[in-house]
Amino acid sequence: MSEPSQYQVVVEEAGPARKRITVTVPSTVVDAQLSNQMSTIGGSVDIPGFRKGKIPRAVIEKRFGDAVREETRNELVRDGLKEAIDSHNLEMLQQPEPTEDAVPEIKAGTDFSFTVEMDVVPEFDLPDFGSIEITRPTLEVTDTHIDEEIERQCLRSGKGETLESDFKPGDRLLGRAVCTRKGEDEAFFTNEQTLIVLPDAGERGEILGLMIDDVNAIFSGKNVGDIVPITIDVPEHYEREDIQGKTVDVEFQIHVAERIEPCTLEELVEAYQLPSSEVLREQVQMALEQRRDEEQSMILRDQAREKVVAEMDVPIPEKMSAAQVSNHLDRVRLGLLERGEDQQAIETQVAEAREDTEKMANDGIKLMFLHQRLVKQYNLNVNEQEINQQIVKVAMNRGMRPDELRNQLAQNNQLGQIGTQILENKAADAMAQQMNIVDIDAEQWKELQEGSGDAKKTTKKTAKKTAKKTAKKTAKKTAKTTAKKTAKKTKKKTSS
Repeated sequence: MSEPSQYQVVVEEAGPARKRITVTVPSTVVDAQLSNQMSTIGGSVDIPGFRKGKIPRAVIEKRFGDAVREETRNELVRDGLKEAIDSHNLEMLQQPEPTEDAVPEIKAGTDFSFTVEMDVVPEFDLPDFGSIEITRPTLEVTDTHIDEEIERQCLRSGKGETLESDFKPGDRLLGRAVCTRKGEDEAFFTNEQTLIVLPDAGERGEILGLMIDDVNAIFSGKNVGDIVPITIDVPEHYEREDIQGKTVDVEFQIHVAERIEPCTLEELVEAYQLPSSEVLREQVQMALEQRRDEEQSMILRDQAREKVVAEMDVPIPEKMSAAQVSNHLDRVRLGLLERGEDQQAIETQVAEAREDTEKMANDGIKLMFLHQRLVKQYNLNVNEQEINQQIVKVAMNRGMRPDELRNQLAQNNQLGQIGTQILENKAADAMAQQMNIVDIDAEQWKELQEGSGDAKKTTKKTAKKTAKKTAKKTAKKTAKTTAKKTAKKTKKKTSS
């Protein structure tokens, strides 16, 4: 192995957060490496007619010359890149790309030179966290909130009624979706089990992970068995590059339609195995308060991230492609999963996030750089116990067994994202705690955010979700899980 100091390294700018690296290896180093490789092979191989270790160089060259040169070249490239990265404190975002079709071959007695380009983590300054003000909405859980949550629990525990026509908001339609790019005849995607939930009046609906206007109007007057044509304009930053910015025609054939009729309060109490409706109300209140506290922490993190990202002046690598957008959407999806959202709500909100412009993608990339910087700055880490606790927490919120959720995440290649999310949340928590935190009534905070002309989208979405969903929707699964636990405790006390 040659010493790193023997490499001649030139690093140049090749674009935003992109470097062009040229490494030149002197001929003396090339010859020494080739000689070492030849000697190693000569002392380890058996060739008929020659004693091991006494094989002439010419014979080794004839039999193994091409392989030796290739291996030597690969070693020199690896060592040269390591020297360039270490000596210039570069953090790679991707594997280096040769500027030519192939890395040149090496020749004895000749300098070896190669050039690559790669995206790197850019240099940037962070604002003074102490000068940033963030607000914490406060909310007292009232009887109205509890009544509304119980009403939703009744709906969730209700029974399905099969429909043939006259579809209304909230109805669930299951069918076959055939997707074709505009102007093409051959379908690029078919799904036999596509679920569409008709949204509330005036709201947009989600179809195949994309937000659609006038969904209720599209299905007005339709019947089970009908084939319903739907046209979708796909956002520029959709995960699938083959349909980014394109128009897609969908033919959705309705196979099954269902409307959920809510159960009664008495049936809900019995289903949760509770002694009375009063106990149910107590458990719902506890669940709402717990979720409110969790939402407050999430809001502080979201505000801290948003305000810092807005002040960050960071060059964005040109080749940070749709893969980075996909990573950002994974974080969005896991955040919603942590909140206890059901799968339909998750896909709906991910579809909304997907519609954002290139600014959303760039802000997501900035956020990734911010998290990386904070993790190093605060020397943060995550252990297996924390990952398991997070899986248990999310599983409880979703009414699943932890092992079932772990398997689901593993199948979707999302298990590694759990640890990343924990680490990023720790980084955002540490950052938020250095800021000026001001408490404000949740409804007032919501009105301020919605009424601010220059309030950012993420802030508005957080305000809506928190002030409204904390009051209305927060404990979908948590209330159910907590109620069951209380029922068990009540039974134990009664039996004792």
